Amino acid sequence: MRFTKFSVTNFRSFRDCPTFDLTPGLNVLVGQNNAGKTALLDALTLKFGPEPHRSIRTVPTAGVPISGESRADFSFEIEPAELLRLLGESVRTFFVPVMTRAESSPEIQGAAAAAWLPTLRTVRARYSPGGPIVSAAVIDAPWGGDSDERSLRFEAEIDKPPRYVGVHNVDKRSHLPYALVGLFTQRVYLFRAERRAAGDCPMGGSDVLAGDAGNLPEVLNSLHSRFAAGRFAKYLEYVRAILPTIKYITIPSSGGSLKILLWNVDPRDDREDLAIPLSVSGTGIGQILALLYVVVTAQYPHVILIDEPNSFLHPGALRKLLEILLSHPQHQYIVSTHSPLVFNSPSVTTLLHVRLVDAESDVQAINLKKPNELKSVLADVGAHLSNIYSANSIL
Repeated sequence: MRFTKFSVTNFRSFRDCPTFDLTPGLNVLVGQNNAGKTALLDALTLKFGPEPHRSIRTVPTAGVPISGESRADFSFEIEPAELLRLLGESVRTFFVPVMTRAESSPEIQGAAAAAWLPTLRTVRARYSPGGPIVSAAVIDAPWGGDSDERSLRFEAEIDKPPRYVGVHNVDKRSHLPYALVGLFTQRVYLFRAERRAAGDCPMGGSDVLAGDAGNLPEVLNSLHSRFAAGRFAKYLEYVRAILPTIKYITIPSSGGSLKILLWNVDPRDDREDLAIPLSVSGTGIGQILALLYVVVTAQYPHVILIDEPNSFLHPGALRKLLEILLSHPQHQYIVSTHSPLVFNSPSVTTLLHVRLVDAESDVQAINLKKPNELKSVLADVGAHLSNIYSANSIL
């Protein structure tokens, strides 16, 4: 699953953001400090609260209450193979509205819907803090509208076509689009330059990282115990590539709790007393550990949002992180920055310029093949083309 279109309305610095496209691969948000990049990433999590826009247009006089709700409108795509597996693994039973050909029997409608389901590609939805999912619909679906009416019930098994089983009256939130949106929002992770409270947590066996990464010790312990010679080894390889001072990671247990220890010495020395708890390590290390866990272990494509990685990684580490991310192209990456190092990457698929104009944030897509558009973005953040294309030596 990945975002294809997004817009946000009446949220922080965004009064009415135009809809913009997001592509597979590396999407970069660039702009000055306080332009709205972080607000946009928070909106993309689809977990934000009601923070209505405040400017002279919405509050013309002091004390006037702000009207309207904060909301995000978005579309996302899902691949057919991923859809069938998700239906069997996570949804199992789902409903779709009766089809528009009302004269057809439920059995005929069920057969037609079952035949069409493998072609399902795009879901459009609206999020609002009070909803939170106000509406959800499958694009080009052959069935009827989004309402609490008679619905076709389906059951699914892993890697098998869904099977029609009957007609039921259900709330519209039991319909398939809402189930898919719910799964999609669980696949969006945000990483930013702040110290995560993820150094310790209660023991458990989950391998799914929580949205706030609060159970990072738990999932790393599960990864180590199940795949020590495989995925955990690959995970450590990536950690060392970005943070070479970390030689090893252990997750000891004590009193029903787990904690993460970072080894700056060779683990063969058996000097656990010299290992450093993650909870007292540098800002950003927890973010990298959590981010790499998602990249290495995610069974399905995820959306990975990264806020200003240049603020918690030195240039060499940032360059290595981008290299690792791009070696896992199944995920969609949306990175905010004002560093030319990030949008210098030839793998950038979409460059979005975020600006604050008259106290309102705006998003504009930049054509990477037009030097004048790129120069305007660089000028906005106080950089030059030479910062991107400068030579290491001149002969």
